[in-house]
Amino acid sequence: MMIDATVEPASEIATAPEIPAPVVPPATPPLRLLLDVDGEAAAVLAKAEVVLAHAAKRPVIRRLRQVFWDTPGLTIGRQGIGFAIETSGRRRQQLMRPIGVRPTGGRILSPVAMALDGERLDPARLAFLPGIDVGHVARLLPSDLVPVLALDLHRTIWQIEFGEARFALTLEKAEVEATAGRLGPCQVELLLQAGPAHGLYDFAAELHRAVPFELATHDAVQQAYRLVAAEDWWPTEPGQAPLLHHAMSVEQGLLAIGRAAVADLRAEIGRLTQAMPVEQVHQARVALRRLRSILSVFRKALPDAPRRALAGDLTALASALGQAREWDVFMANTLTPLGRALGEERGLKGLGFTAAVLRERAAADAYAAVLASDFMGLSLRLAAWFDAGLWPEPPSAEAAALLAEPLERYATAILRKSHKRFLAAGAHLAEAGPSDLHGLRIDAKRLRYVAEFFRPLFPGKPARRYVAALRDIQDILGTLNDAVVARGLAAKLAAQDEKYGPRAAGLVAGWSAAETEAARQRFAEVWRQFTKTARFWKDR
Repeated sequence: MMIDATVEPASEIATAPEIPAPVVPPATPPLRLLLDVDGEAAAVLAKAEVVLAHAAKRPVIRRLRQVFWDTPGLTIGRQGIGFAIETSGRRRQQLMRPIGVRPTGGRILSPVAMALDGERLDPARLAFLPGIDVGHVARLLPSDLVPVLALDLHRTIWQIEFGEARFALTLEKAEVEATAGRLGPCQVELLLQAGPAHGLYDFAAELHRAVPFELATHDAVQQAYRLVAAEDWWPTEPGQAPLLHHAMSVEQGLLAIGRAAVADLRAEIGRLTQAMPVEQVHQARVALRRLRSILSVFRKALPDAPRRALAGDLTALASALGQAREWDVFMANTLTPLGRALGEERGLKGLGFTAAVLRERAAADAYAAVLASDFMGLSLRLAAWFDAGLWPEPPSAEAAALLAEPLERYATAILRKSHKRFLAAGAHLAEAGPSDLHGLRIDAKRLRYVAEFFRPLFPGKPARRYVAALRDIQDILGTLNDAVVARGLAAKLAAQDEKYGPRAAGLVAGWSAAETEAARQRFAEVWRQFTKTARFWKDR
């Protein structure tokens, strides 16, 4: 498929342009929220009461074409820049737009547009964009550029007045043309123009009640490049470490860590299916706990009442998944190994069957709870908090001072304090009761999350060894907790089988007691190894 470039071929691109004035994007990009909709939702949006009631006037229709130029190896795109000629009617301009950042949830860099110089594409201007390899641009010959993809865009734009907020709502239907094929993404953009930024998210939450949408992970150009490159340069796989560096402030670090955790949560909740597979339930709960831990670690820097409310909503969603997770752990860590050890034990088979039935009921209840939880509303609040850095209340003077502190200093203080508290809590485990063990397990989780949050600031083997030693402790404490839960679940199951249930419950209790004793004996050595493990931060 040949792309109609609608501009001069590469041989006619300017060969020796004068050095242009530097291109400087705005220091604070405008707040833009990008949403994915399907064709049916797009039709609903155009007639939605929430749009019609808040539109200041009739919508404006715009049609334009963007042809993106790059090397055959997509060198410019791989540096996070889209380089295009945009045509709208008789008006044509050169367009340079950052495409290196996924748009999910908040601010994304705006395109930089300039009039064409004598109808010629001017690649020299690329040298002034942030993050571009200036040396490579200097070596780039005009003849190296070819049209790699084209977008035909149909935009319907409403000017929205929502409370004190003013913003543009754009419904964009794109037709992507490339040698690799075609795409037809449909997206909605909300671009804040004036007034409180929270109004944009409040409007999006109200819009979602009428129009189903998802927060976009790729804009139309990124989707087009993904098609052309046959790979995703903006993966959304969970578990990616936040990008932290030593020059960051506490506020910058908080937002980076929060964005990574929110991306994980969205991905994990998005993977949940009606069957609620074991690993999906587990990872969704982990993502929720990680976010709650972030709110706790940075609690002194955040507005207290909104922070508690947000943490409460995360806790409620985690609790909805909790019963299914308990049955999963019971079946995998107790019934399965016990069955292997005892073979054809009739009571255990009945116990396992009943447990599987109750697990399916719990999974169905959990899935229904997730669907009913207005996760999109929660996701929009998280987007405002972490993607856009907008909190319901301005920080207090004390919190503002803390947010301005160096991240590394804050991380060191938190790590030191958490480590010291954990050592004190674990010093007397031999005499600890179930409630003490449960508390120590929670402390271990919190310390591990803190270590993983700040680990990118301290790369190297010491951090890996510390986290590994902490994971060993957490595994043993998890075994101890599983044994307590297993005895309770077995008793619940036994009540439903008068003939074989009591014996099966007794077998579970005996197995759990043996597991508990073995775990306690292992703990002493694992704890000793942990206390000998070097701390990976520098105490000051």
